[in-house]
Amino acid sequence: MNNFVRLSLETHLFFSRIMKEHALFLEAGFPGQNADWIQTADAFKCHFENLLCETVQIANSNVGSCILQSGELLDCCKG
Repeated sequence: MNNFVRLSLETHLFFSRIMKEHALFLEAGFPGQNADWIQTADAFKCHFENLLCETVQIANSNVGSCILQSGELLDCCKG
């Protein structure tokens, strides 16, 4: 069961980070005249960042420390 929990948390960490990055790219890529799309992309970015931070907090003692210290996650989420 511990292996399942660890793998699940590692998967959530990976995909939360990927989705946050995709939202960031969308936000940066929309032309200025599409302000509502930019706002929507920013809202998604914030949502995925919050999900990522929550997952980091849950995963802190349940995944390998090398994942949390890899530098691939936001500094604000570490700790």
